[in-house]
Amino acid sequence: MNELELGGCRVRPLASYLKALGVFRLVTKQKDPKAMLSWRDDLAILTTNLSKEQLSDWLLNEYQPTPITSPWNGGSGYFPNDKSAKKALERIAAEETPRFEAYRKTLQECRKELEHLGLRDKPEPKIAKPRLMRALRSNLTSPEALEWLDAACVIGDEDRLEMVPLLGTGGNDGRLDLSSNYAQNLVELLLCSSKQRGRVEILIRQALFDESCKGLEKTAIGQYAPGSAGGPNTTSGFDGNPNVNPWDFVLALEGSMVFSAAATRRLGDDSQGFSLPFTVDPSMGGHSAISSNEADKARCEMWLPTWGAPISWLELKAVFAEGRAQVGGRQAANGVDFARAVASLGVERGFQAFERYTFLVRNGKSYFATPAGRYRIRGGGDRRAVDLLNELDPWLRRYRRKIEAHGGATVRSLFRQLDDTILGLCRGSGSNDLMPILRVLGSIHRQLGKMPKLHQRNTPELYVAPLPRLSEAWWPAPGYSSELRLAMAVRGLQQVREFIEPITKNNWQDESRNAIWSKDRLPGNLTRLLKRRFIYQPVDCGNSLTGLALQRWRFGSRTSALVRPEDIENFLYERTDDSLIEANLLGLLLVRLPNQDLPKATITGSDRLPIDYCKLKVAFSPYEPRDGTTEQSSNWLAPSTIVERLAANQPDGLMECDRFLIGKSWPPALKGRNNSLDPPRLAASLAIPISRELWRRLVNQAFPKADDKNSKENAHVH
Repeated sequence: MNELELGGCRVRPLASYLKALGVFRLVTKQKDPKAMLSWRDDLAILTTNLSKEQLSDWLLNEYQPTPITSPWNGGSGYFPNDKSAKKALERIAAEETPRFEAYRKTLQECRKELEHLGLRDKPEPKIAKPRLMRALRSNLTSPEALEWLDAACVIGDEDRLEMVPLLGTGGNDGRLDLSSNYAQNLVELLLCSSKQRGRVEILIRQALFDESCKGLEKTAIGQYAPGSAGGPNTTSGFDGNPNVNPWDFVLALEGSMVFSAAATRRLGDDSQGFSLPFTVDPSMGGHSAISSNEADKARCEMWLPTWGAPISWLELKAVFAEGRAQVGGRQAANGVDFARAVASLGVERGFQAFERYTFLVRNGKSYFATPAGRYRIRGGGDRRAVDLLNELDPWLRRYRRKIEAHGGATVRSLFRQLDDTILGLCRGSGSNDLMPILRVLGSIHRQLGKMPKLHQRNTPELYVAPLPRLSEAWWPAPGYSSELRLAMAVRGLQQVREFIEPITKNNWQDESRNAIWSKDRLPGNLTRLLKRRFIYQPVDCGNSLTGLALQRWRFGSRTSALVRPEDIENFLYERTDDSLIEANLLGLLLVRLPNQDLPKATITGSDRLPIDYCKLKVAFSPYEPRDGTTEQSSNWLAPSTIVERLAANQPDGLMECDRFLIGKSWPPALKGRNNSLDPPRLAASLAIPISRELWRRLVNQAFPKADDKNSKENAHVH
């Protein structure tokens, strides 16, 4: 057996992929039944007893074309105005060689049915066309002709015709009738003069093996090879002509027959009345250059598999007859679902990867099969993150359309970002980072919180429940960045969600006054969070000061040990991306806190933290510096006016803090003052919890006389 590298049959464009299937189908049916097909480095490999020369010679001299004809379409060659197509069909009908016998007989049977039904012009689509299709389905004798009929169109209940997107609208791609173009190309390639046969053989070798060929033809290729179709902006001038090898079109159409069996086998499986293998509804995600309107007009998506091990024709038929993709225990419905199925091995049969094609409107009303990326089958260890997406399915499937319908362009854009990030995860090479998805989900949920009309349970047609908390398996590793660790620390504050979103116990509370998070910058929101927490403190603590410290039992953070000194330093000196911290926080609000102990940060570099921050953090701790226990001290309560002044950009809040500490007989260190610090950021930093160990180091920096012999590590403070 020879392994023939079909250099002209690659994964992209779609015409090239279909061409590989077409060559394989024809060879196994007409020449070598034991031939097998595989893929290597995006290249089709035909394993056969034929050599390259024998394969080319067989196509030129023995290949028997499939009788592809569409008498139900205008322009198909059967009606008075179909001049070029009619001429091609007459030429084939007059050919008496055996290779055209099935084609010739099919043309005769089609004309007979048209005469029997009295159709002298293009049949009317609602009644006449279904009647003609049923008559052809019953009376055509060629199995290959029936394959074309099934590939182009499926007859459903009540004579409803369902057009298969791969072949346009019943074998018609805009103004191009595919069967007519196929017939005209066959006449030029197989019924040419002896002088032209040398040129035809060169075209065969170029189509199969990508050998050099001087000049191609101005024939149409339709939606299958956008780069060769010609049109505006395809050349140095204003408009370009098609540049196509006719064999590419002929063999691609032969390859489309592979999809016919499944179109009838699973008739009635879904709401459309039919399904096509590896074909789903389009998703906007993964396309950087299409608008919402273009996505709405898209026909479908096709996900075409490649495999490394050679398979026989019968095995290929079985694969394409199934064409199933399972995700979360259900069949994939759109492109995002299919990507998840690929990444989580919901599609098996030994596939290596899938090439995604979306049928988009281009050049006016024409559709092009646009490549949208390659998705490789992952190993088992890389599937965890993709499998976790199943937790989102019930909420998204139930509420997504409702949220998009009432959320406007902003929400639709966010859902598109969600699709993009999920597709990016599915295409990734081993990355299990779910934070990009959580960030987008957090933004969507934030927008949903601003739509009170969707919060009312008494209007079930509008009601959208909050997203249930995702499992702790979504919780990220803390070692990525300061932005993530700071967000994780704030997320660990008890009941923090109700201060950011109008939610209490996973129910909407639009009248709640606790949701104080606004469009303000992050420092302002963190300061408001701090002030709101002041309100919840006991007023009578045996101290004349009105501003009160934070209660550990109510506001403790289990994630404060994650914060490193460098994180606080980066925040204070504006080296962090505040918008990223906020996006991380909004996303983490949707995830349950882990039950197990979280890793502790390495406490190094605390001496670089500004003295002003150190003494403020100690002043607003629930612990007096000399008190080494975990109990709060009712005598250590800094006034809230300090925070209010700093938030108002008044540096004298620091002097008030000094007076408070001196009054408590804990005079702070005076060296190391930094007047360049932004007072509002200092105030905001107090909302970020830190570990007990880091707090003790701040005490030693702020108060040279601090005695840390009784300190206990791993407790959490604020």
